[in-house]
Amino acid sequence: MSVKKSNYPFNKLILVLLFFSVAGLFLPWLYFDRSVDYTTGLDFLVAPLFFSGLVGSIVLSLLRERSQMVNIVNLVALLLIPSSCIFQFLTWHVMTITGKIDLSVSFSTAHCGFYLTFFSSLTAALLFAIGLVKRHRRT
Repeated sequence: MSVKKSNYPFNKLILVLLFFSVAGLFLPWLYFDRSVDYTTGLDFLVAPLFFSGLVGSIVLSLLRERSQMVNIVNLVALLLIPSSCIFQFLTWHVMTITGKIDLSVSFSTAHCGFYLTFFSSLTAALLFAIGLVKRHRRT
């Protein structure tokens, strides 16, 4: 599928960033001890908002012609991914291990897969928003 550069300036870069987000799902995400409690992003893929944001943003980014409503839905889908990552980051240990939200525990237990998925999806959402603003200013 070819996309006009003038209409969607960051589309290819956004798709590459979404690919990195998917790749991050297969890496270690959150754990205290890798031999005891080890999770990957695939464990969190069952979350409905995370899954719908990931699939929706990939599908909507592949569309050649988009209306304003499709662009807004795509932006929301792109924002669902880092939002879900933050939720998992803050709450994954609450029910079973610590019993409370603790930022120091969250930061000490987050690993490369989480950061790859979070930052690549956040960058994709920001680039898409910048592209929308640029496109809106031209019209």
